[in-house]
Amino acid sequence: MNSFKGTSGNEAARRKRGIKRNSAEAYPPSLSELRQVRPAIHPCGKPQGILAKANKKGRGLIIFTAVLVFIILYVIIGLKTVLYAGNQGQDVIRNKEKEDIRASKEQSNDKSSIAAEVNGQTVTNRELLKHYNLFLIISGRPEEEGKSTTLESYLDTYILRLLLLQKAEKMGISAGRDEVENEKNISLIKAGLTEEVFSKNLLKAGLAMDDADRYFENSLIIDRLGDKKFGDIKISDEDCRESYSKRNEYFNHPEKITARHILICHKQSQGCISNLTLQEAKERAEYVRKLVTPDNFFRLVKRFSMDKTGSSGGDLGDIYKGQAIPAFEKAAFNLDAGEISDIVETDFGYHIIYVTGKQEARAITFEEAKESIKKDLKEEHINSELHSYSEQLRKEANIIKYAVAGDKGIKEAEINAQGAQESANIISSGNKFQTFVKMGIDICTNDKGLPVVILFSESGCSHCKWIGATFDAVVMEYVKRGLIEAHHYDIETNDDLLTSDLETKIPLKYLKIKNQSGPSGPVPYFNFGCRYDRIGNGYQGQDDLLAEETEMRNVIDALLTEINEVRKLK
Repeated sequence: MNSFKGTSGNEAARRKRGIKRNSAEAYPPSLSELRQVRPAIHPCGKPQGILAKANKKGRGLIIFTAVLVFIILYVIIGLKTVLYAGNQGQDVIRNKEKEDIRASKEQSNDKSSIAAEVNGQTVTNRELLKHYNLFLIISGRPEEEGKSTTLESYLDTYILRLLLLQKAEKMGISAGRDEVENEKNISLIKAGLTEEVFSKNLLKAGLAMDDADRYFENSLIIDRLGDKKFGDIKISDEDCRESYSKRNEYFNHPEKITARHILICHKQSQGCISNLTLQEAKERAEYVRKLVTPDNFFRLVKRFSMDKTGSSGGDLGDIYKGQAIPAFEKAAFNLDAGEISDIVETDFGYHIIYVTGKQEARAITFEEAKESIKKDLKEEHINSELHSYSEQLRKEANIIKYAVAGDKGIKEAEINAQGAQESANIISSGNKFQTFVKMGIDICTNDKGLPVVILFSESGCSHCKWIGATFDAVVMEYVKRGLIEAHHYDIETNDDLLTSDLETKIPLKYLKIKNQSGPSGPVPYFNFGCRYDRIGNGYQGQDDLLAEETEMRNVIDALLTEINEVRKLK
């Protein structure tokens, strides 16, 4: 039985051991003892004494102080965050301003992207290419116009347009949206284009309808400028009758078509030399017919057609009803504009006919045509005067022309003095290309000293189809100017798509070039003069054929510059 009733267990244990609580040698109270210490309790259950009240006030003060400190710290930290963010935002703005200023200075100093400056207005290479492609598409005859009008020659036309637009702006001449839409519709009708076909052609060239609308707007503004300055003219009936007589076939003619064809001839064909048998010629014609579309007709004519029209895209011009042999006429006049026939057999071989235009029979008297003739003669007069006026503006203007990808400008007066060819050679030799890689080997040239530019592709490769026409157009421009040798090989058929002949073998020296990407390497593979190469397309992800065209021109120009520099050293 515990004799220490009313005491804790620990206290009882000490007493058993003879240890007194108030002895100097006594142990300090245990934790359990400290926890059991209780203040004196008021009969009503409230703490008594000053110490109890002080403890309560102390705890409240501590809590209040802690809350106050927390609030102060929160406010201070919040202010610092706001100030830091504000300062950081100001730094970002200042850095952005510095970057913009620096970029602007770099752009103004870097002339490699500029084609010309016209009275202080900059014409970039990209802008020039865009308007050049629009010009070709809107003409309705891009292949023919591309032959007669190169990008370099179009720059002169574009400069004259800019000068007229600058003058029109000073005179406050403008055009409304509905008027521009009407101008577009008239232009498409004249070119024989539907809006659907026109839209597709724009998309293929990496252009938007907004680009075309601005082109038509500028054309309309120029027309209004001409009418305002030179439209006050009277056309006599005598002038109209003279024009009617000269253009009698236009006003009075039977039904006619404008057509192209691909001709596959054989050993028995008239006026065409071929080693193909009748059956072989028919099989080849059937094969070509499966491939051909309005979009690729011009290219496939050059590749497969076996008569002399092949080099001109198979162009047969205008054909009036009654002019052609019966089998050809029956098939051709049953087609609508934009349609392609099945194979048609004649004594000349097997034809694939593409009708690009069609007009019904016409018989218009002079009185019926007189007002239309007056309008046409007035337009001819205005256009003639407008051209003379633009040439006068050119003489008075401050014009600096740059070669494509060039970094040095030359004033037009100096160009006239030194010759246009010299200006074309002002090309930057320090270009850095975004997609082509410079190789550490010598430039490969042909026996004439021209660099050899090659594209290897496959007919079943979608990437090759996307870039093929652009490559062909760019390199053929340089080939026609006698500046490079170019090839576009289909590695499945070994055919060079840039020639009208059907090749069956790629020369060994060019196969060695192809092997630089690996014997079975991917296509498209570009090799420009053995100095620059590229596997794949650079801008297909952005569907930007203009950027592809610019890059190719830059690389070719760099090749030509390097060759010229080597020649100077010799």
